[in-house]
Amino acid sequence: MPVKDGLYDMLGYSKQIAEIKRSYRKDSTDEGEITVENGVLKIKLTREEFLSGLRKDDKLIPIITAVVYFGDEPWDGPRSLYDMMTIPNEAMKKFIPNYWINLISPADMDDDEFGKFRTHFGLAMKVIKHQSDDADQVIMATGHQKIDRETAEFLNKVVNLKLEYEEGSGGVDMCLAMEKKEKKDKITGMIQGMQLMGASENDIINRIIETYNVTREYVLALLTPQKV
Repeated sequence: MPVKDGLYDMLGYSKQIAEIKRSYRKDSTDEGEITVENGVLKIKLTREEFLSGLRKDDKLIPIITAVVYFGDEPWDGPRSLYDMMTIPNEAMKKFIPNYWINLISPADMDDDEFGKFRTHFGLAMKVIKHQSDDADQVIMATGHQKIDRETAEFLNKVVNLKLEYEEGSGGVDMCLAMEKKEKKDKITGMIQGMQLMGASENDIINRIIETYNVTREYVLALLTPQKV
């Protein structure tokens, strides 16, 4: 990751430089001249500036790249370019530029640190940290906190929570989504059990509706993949 991130950053800076160069006209012999052609402001470069394609006052926009690690175990990979090298002695380091990654690793964070994020990203990171033990408890402890649909979909893909939800005007209720998921799991298990006992589809549908107070369409949707 240190090498990949360093490459991405340098490519970004190279793109900025190329765009700056394209913004200047180089067909004038008048050094430092500012002209207007067809309503467009054009700046002429000095001979020295012409060689680099940049003016002395030109500045690049800083690029900050973050690495988000989705594992529930602490990050054990290199965190800097130096970590990937064998440097014979300390004196050499002043000639070798280092590059370190901005790592966000949930497993390396204390639970009280997730609150410093200003979006639902903090909750998502906390769930990822506890995905192998008590992610359900983390979600239920939110007290019906609502998150945006993108965060819910992100957790379903990364942690495979299989949350069941319909987004309302206020977002996705995490606790309700977890309760719906648990209810679906119970219904699916009941369907499989009744199928093993040889129950007919109609008996299964009626029993599920009576036990869990769901619609016929809901049960049929769960039965379809069971047939496949």
